[in-house]
Amino acid sequence: MQNNPNSTHSQSSMAWFDPEPGSQPKAKAPDTWYFVTNQLNLMYMLAAGMILPPAGFGDKYYEDSLSVMKGWIPVFPEKIPGKMIDMSVRETRSLKPVVVALNLASVKGPCIAAGPGGKTRAAHLPEDRTEAQIGLFLPAPLPTVLIEAICFQSADDKKECEKDAADYTNVPLNAFKRVVRKALFQKSGPDIVMPAGSSGTDNSSGIPATISPNISMDRFLAYGAMLAMLLHCGNMGDDAARACLAAFGDSDSGGENAKVLFGSLEDRIANEMEQGGESASSELFWAVVEEIIHAGEVPGERKAEREVVLALLERSVASLDGKTKEAMGRLADDLRSLNGLGDKSATELLEDHAGPFRRALILFFLRDRCTELLDFFHFMLNEQDYLAACLLFAAREKWIGLPLGLRDSPGLERAVSIRMAAAAHRYLKTGLSPGPAPPQCPPLRELLRPAAGEGGRSGTWSNKQKDAALLVAREMKWGCITTSIRLAKGEYDLRVDGGGVSIHLPGEVKAVETRVDMASFFSSMSTARFVDRKTESRARAILSR
Repeated sequence: MQNNPNSTHSQSSMAWFDPEPGSQPKAKAPDTWYFVTNQLNLMYMLAAGMILPPAGFGDKYYEDSLSVMKGWIPVFPEKIPGKMIDMSVRETRSLKPVVVALNLASVKGPCIAAGPGGKTRAAHLPEDRTEAQIGLFLPAPLPTVLIEAICFQSADDKKECEKDAADYTNVPLNAFKRVVRKALFQKSGPDIVMPAGSSGTDNSSGIPATISPNISMDRFLAYGAMLAMLLHCGNMGDDAARACLAAFGDSDSGGENAKVLFGSLEDRIANEMEQGGESASSELFWAVVEEIIHAGEVPGERKAEREVVLALLERSVASLDGKTKEAMGRLADDLRSLNGLGDKSATELLEDHAGPFRRALILFFLRDRCTELLDFFHFMLNEQDYLAACLLFAAREKWIGLPLGLRDSPGLERAVSIRMAAAAHRYLKTGLSPGPAPPQCPPLRELLRPAAGEGGRSGTWSNKQKDAALLVAREMKWGCITTSIRLAKGEYDLRVDGGGVSIHLPGEVKAVETRVDMASFFSSMSTARFVDRKTESRARAILSR
């Protein structure tokens, strides 16, 4: 029997639980398994984009089935142990049980299987998924994209949860199927008796030890917010579009700088970046990002992000020399002033401090929320300044802090959820794969990029791209639309009245052609930076036809 969850599984060397006399275990379990929680934990996990271990909730966790073996997620066939339902609502009377249906077809890797009589052993997905089991324990976290449906005990519970979720700006409950399935709450499954050692205090039971039960999820939530922010900045220009594609894992996005800085995001989050080779400025920037991420990890001991940044800068100045030391010293002084009542305007600060790192920090001290960064415009800021600021703001606010308006781009929730979970399992070295990553979310600018013509020359738009560009230019009121009218030969009657100018002519108009000037369009997109969300959604729908 393999006891190490990170070891390579061999089916021939790993028999299942001994079947009861005269019975044979079935060969395959259904793809759908059930996880038990309560409505308040559910809303927190939907906001986080992942099914979290208890430590991932900070100080907002209400005891549920996750507390049976911390760091692991218990899932069951359709018969759910009554103990799991009862413990998920016993902490306070306002809690209601919720059962989440998960599709585990794409999940691969080590887990723990629970069998009859409290037998618990190491297992591996997908090959060890059989109906003979009472339940499975999977390493946390799991992405919410695995959710098939959210099941309630009654219509009243469902309605009340929907009403409560509407009060939050970051809970995408409406994105998931919601059903009433009273039968799931009948407590029909046998209780799981966890053997000694399952709490992680020792490993005498022969099951894998608890996986980092106290690990914070903040670094992975920050990663999700970084992906979202890079997508929203992707219309600024070609550099921003490449940075977005690189962050989502497109190795063919072009632009070496984008690949180096943004293509390594998941490696950095998973703590698998090769050390060395970076400039002092780059190392300091990523040190700042880490400090911001960690500022709120200890419940009840949250540190102000600006204060930890200032403390790091002031410590770092001593180890620098020359002009770099002088520049960073002046930056620390100005940021300290901004943290109170600064006496310099934004323009004066940006004039005094050049470069993406320093300007991103200035923005970080000038504004609080990601939405405020996206709304902030200054003529001295370029794409690189905003992109660097995106990482700092995302590290502070994290995916769970983003309002739904920054999370509802087509495919974004799905792409981010599974990438956050995958990065967590790489960092924790659980060996679990939550499933293949969905395609990256290209910014609208990239979707409207014409295919290259012969010799690498700029090509022309396809008909879909023309229609989408016309829609965007019209709705955004950009001055890049021209209309050509071809008229037949003849005499025309020009009339001017209170309604404007009209031309009257005999016969038919040969052709009316409305065009969008490509260069002017992309220039307008760079200047505007952000396209109205409804307009962008309609444009993406045209492009996907």
